[in-house]
Amino acid sequence: MKKSVVGAAALCAALLSSAPAFAGIIVGSFDGGNCYPFLCNDSGTNSGTTIDFQQAYSASAFPGAITIENITFYFGNFFGGGSNVVNGNYDLYLSYAANGVGSLSSTLANNVSGAQSLFASMTGGGDMNPSYMISGTPFFYDPSNGDLLLEVVASNQDVIPSGGSNDYDVADYTGSETSRAYCVTNAGCNGDDAGALVTGFNAVPEPSTLALLGAGLAGFGAFRRRKAKS
Repeated sequence: MKKSVVGAAALCAALLSSAPAFAGIIVGSFDGGNCYPFLCNDSGTNSGTTIDFQQAYSASAFPGAITIENITFYFGNFFGGGSNVVNGNYDLYLSYAANGVGSLSSTLANNVSGAQSLFASMTGGGDMNPSYMISGTPFFYDPSNGDLLLEVVASNQDVIPSGGSNDYDVADYTGSETSRAYCVTNAGCNGDDAGALVTGFNAVPEPSTLALLGAGLAGFGAFRRRKAKS
């Protein structure tokens, strides 16, 4: 389901209110929204894997090698809907991308380079408003080795269709720094697609890193009215 993005002022306020508490790297432009994989379940079932979601992050968005300890997502508050993570189970994996930003395959296994590291396992129910930080097992990422890949496998989610009672997370539709691919049970798989979630990495810089880059916030001034979609 698609809806026009309204309430840009409310979105701006939410993002600005959350920004001071975050020190790190933000990847993606704040210019739209979607509910995958945390705020909706379009599979029609609440049993087994409901969505397998991947998104790649451009190596150029990172100023140097980092150890990722926390990942943050941002609630959009576009339409006044709910902000709680859909009840269910979530496993988050980090790895390098065999197919990077702009070239993710609908065969998700083909997008993974090398071994995946389990970053975190969690259950739903937490409030994403104004932002939602997930802490996990530290993952060393060196952008000189390629794009970063996040995979979220969600299972046993409550059936909450996109455009239903929940609102959307902030997403990036430019496709320049991040893109996504996903498989929804009973609905099929999509390859490289815009609308990946804007993501903050609250990371510990390695000694070679001289500065942290707020890439997503730099592009916020170019916010445009867009379609929000799942």
